[in-house]
Amino acid sequence: MLVGIKNVSKLIGISIIACCAVLVCTMFLNFYFDIRLIESEITSELSMFFYNAQVSTAKVVCLVSGGCLLLTAIVMLLF
Repeated sequence: MLVGIKNVSKLIGISIIACCAVLVCTMFLNFYFDIRLIESEITSELSMFFYNAQVSTAKVVCLVSGGCLLLTAIVMLLF
């Protein structure tokens, strides 16, 4: 089987998409794990409200980027 330029360009595009999804998911997972460690250090109620908003944002972004990574993996399996 001969690999053509068209096939290589598809592979490069899929690789870039996968790397971007993994990078975003990893960054926000690290942020989520780090922010969970400082919960005991928060003293004021307003700071706790902001902390809970940050944790919720981190969860949503992790789920969205993980879902994109899953969809990318499924698309790569199909092609």
